Amino acid sequence: MNQLQEIKKKHFTVVTEYLERNTPFDGNGIKEDWFFLIEQAELAEKQRAIIEEHQRQQDIAVNQFRQAQEEIQRLTKENEELELKVEGQEEEIRDLEFENSNLEDEVEELEDKVEALEGAAE
Repeated sequence: MNQLQEIKKKHFTVVTEYLERNTPFDGNGIKEDWFFLIEQAELAEKQRAIIEEHQRQQDIAVNQFRQAQEEIQRLTKENEELELKVEGQEEEIRDLEFENSNLEDEVEELEDKVEALEGAAE
């Protein structure tokens, strides 16, 4: 049983009797006012529950946002590391292509020398 229901159960009669005894007019208006106050208390309780739910959802959203920021930072760092690795590999490929070009030139020179030697041997 929630607190509001306990208050209604324990205090409705006591408060109503007190107001009837200490109010200069009849108790009918007091009962109506009492019911109105109960309705307002129930409404306040519902609003409090809604506010708490909204706060809970906001806390979840904030937590998810923080996690997303951390993930973005991690991925950004990983991306930078991969870019550096790719740059290093591109430089290595250029070096290998240059070396390959030099070797092709050497092979061509050797082929020319072989042809020359074969031509001289004939």
